[in-house]
Amino acid sequence: ARTQLPEAPESAWRRPVMEVLMTRLQANDFYLALPQPGGIEQFTFAQSALIVAAMDLSGYSLEAERLLRIYWDLPAPQAFESLSQGKDGQWQDRTQRTSAHAWALFALTRHGLWTADKPWAQEIWPAVRAGCDWLANPQASASLDGLGRKVAAAALRGAARLAQEIDAPEGPAWEG
Repeated sequence: ARTQLPEAPESAWRRPVMEVLMTRLQANDFYLALPQPGGIEQFTFAQSALIVAAMDLSGYSLEAERLLRIYWDLPAPQAFESLSQGKDGQWQDRTQRTSAHAWALFALTRHGLWTADKPWAQEIWPAVRAGCDWLANPQASASLDGLGRKVAAAALRGAARLAQEIDAPEGPAWEG
């Protein structure tokens, strides 16, 4: 069952979406969700994950996918490559906190489950799998703060559900 939005004038939902569309950065066909006008230094995975969720809830799932492309599609444009998933499976942003990784993984899995878009989920699966494998590393998980641990747990549960949806094998270090 999908989340039902509270009744409100249509403009109440459109204004935040329009603000996101006006403040995002673009390089080629890659977009960054920014919480306010500015440059790449404004970007964090935590805020981006929340913006993507708001886009989904507002009915703009295709725009949400555009904002998620930087999370999984390699190579990213040079302007955004510092935010791309590393070869080790880790995502980092300017905060340099491990929770940035958890938020990136959460955003991908939550969107995949929300939209039930199986072809898209299959396309992002290698990035999700690598992200889960990195997060399963004891050093990575030990460096998470309280909220980061909760986001990581939700992301790993979401990845396990997404794996079932697309018939992909889960990783032994993070299954269930």
